[in-house]
Amino acid sequence: MEFRKVLVVSSVLALAAFAQGCGNACDDYADAATAKFEECSIDVPADGSSDDGGECTDELATLAECLTPCIENVPCAALDGTDLDALATYGECTTACL
Repeated sequence: MEFRKVLVVSSVLALAAFAQGCGNACDDYADAATAKFEECSIDVPADGSSDDGGECTDELATLAECLTPCIENVPCAALDGTDLDALATYGECTTACL
């Protein structure tokens, strides 16, 4: 169970870090993920990157647009592993985006 929590949170962190500084949809996702992590008291380590980030391609923007409501609506209990049903729902949401 702990591994699953770490995997989900790590995946979201990686996407958020990658999306930093991209175009509008990517920025929106990064902002939503950062806000959710702050709301849930999840520490986000600094990635050390500059604000210029990578390019927000059309493909990344589409992915970000799909993932944003997933992260905005996931309860903190899903991210901390205490609500496995909510975690499964979050996983279904993110998987549908891929």
